[in-house]
Order: sequence, then C-alpha cells, then structure tokens
Amino acid sequence: MKLTTKTKKITLIAYISAAIILETLFMFSEDFGINISSDIKIYFNPLVLALLISSLIIAILLKTKKEIIEVEVIKEKIIYQDNEKHENKDNETNNKNKINNIIDELLTKQKTLTTEQFISEICKNFEYGQAIAYTKNINVFEPIAKYAYFADDEPSSFEEGNGLLGQTVKNKKQFILNDIPDGYTEIISGLGKGKPKEILMQPIIKNNKVTGIIEFANFKKFSDIEKTVLNEIGNKINKLN
Repeated sequence: MKLTTKTKKITLIAYISAAIILETLFMFSEDFGINISSDIKIYFNPLVLALLISSLIIAILLKTKKEIIEVEVIKEKIIYQDNEKHENKDNETNNKNKINNIIDELLTKQKTLTTEQFISEICKNFEYGQAIAYTKNINVFEPIAKYAYFADDEPSSFEEGNGLLGQTVKNKKQFILNDIPDGYTEIISGLGKGKPKEILMQPIIKNNKVTGIIEFANFKKFSDIEKTVLNEIGNKINKLN
C-alpha cells in the first residue's frame, strides 16, 4: 500500500515517539517502579534501533519527495516563463506588423487625399474626437484643415516657440498634453460635448525642419501603438497637402 505524505509524517512521529518511550523505559524502569524482566529487555535495543532506522528511511523519503516537488515547481516555473517570453515576443511581433500595416495604409491614402480627408481618415481609424492641421507659411503656422471642430472662433495661427503648439514645433518632438486647461478645447459629438482626456501634437518633419503640425484630441488616452503610428507618419509624409 502506497503511503501518502501525511501518513508518512504521522508514522515518522509515531516511530520516533515509540523509540523514545521504549528507551526511556529501558533506562529508567526501576526509577518508575516498573518491573521488566531480562528476557523482555533484550528486545528493547533491537526494537528501538528498528524504529529509528524506519524513522530515518521515512524521513529520507519525505525529504526526497519534497525535493522532487521543488524541482517540479521550478521546472514548471521555467516552462511558464519560457512560454510567457515566447508569447510576449509573438505579441511584440504582432504589434509591429499591425503598426507597419496601419502606417503603410495611411501613407498610401495620404498621397491621394486632401489634408482634411487625411486627418479625418486618421480620426475615424482611431476614433479621435477632433483634429486640426497646420502648415508653415514663411514663419507662421496656419490652420489648413479641421475634423469635428465646431467652435465659434477659428483656430489661431502661431509662430515657432509660441504656445504649446509653437513649443512642440521648436522641440521637433511629439507632445502629449494630459492635463487639459479649462477652455483649451472642447470636443462636440453626437454624444454631447466635453473636455478631451488627452491631446497629441504631432509635428510634420522634412529634412529636420518642421513643415506642419497636427493636433489630435482624444476622449481616452493615446495607446503606445497610436503614438508610434502618428510619430512615424509625422516623419514620413514630409508635408501636408
């Protein structure tokens, strides 16, 4: 009959306890007032020895089983980490492929679309609430296209270094505004109107010079994929039509 780990532990304790009791009786029987004949006493030492040997064997089996379990746990952990690593690599590859496909599709469309149609295509693809495109005219950046912009006042022109858009142009880097000041902009849609969660400002760069900039407003945070796609587009379309 195969003993369980729990049964082995109980047996181990019982054997050791029995060995201690027998050895104690053997050594202190007279002190306890117990009369044990010599014929019986001769069996005490072999019995105690047998109990101790049995206890040792059980202890070794328990330790071995524990080590086996630990090895199995480590093995499963390594397998899990390895699978997780492969899964992460697969996800990374899928994300790269997805990003490249989106970029290629948008760049292809940009060649035949007007700027307004192009920013509309991006907004519909990513479900953005609003967008405004500016192009450089000498030293001033002027608005040339809008998507879902319904404010009474037209977007203002600006120069490099002036305001958030001007600073983004100066830095030549994508900028995300997540602490939207009151009155900065408001998105109006079929669901109502409200302040965006984030605004992404993407400069359009050609030969290390900013030729335009697109400002996207979003009710949710921009994902890493969206940031990468918009940044790649800003560095590849060179100029807004």
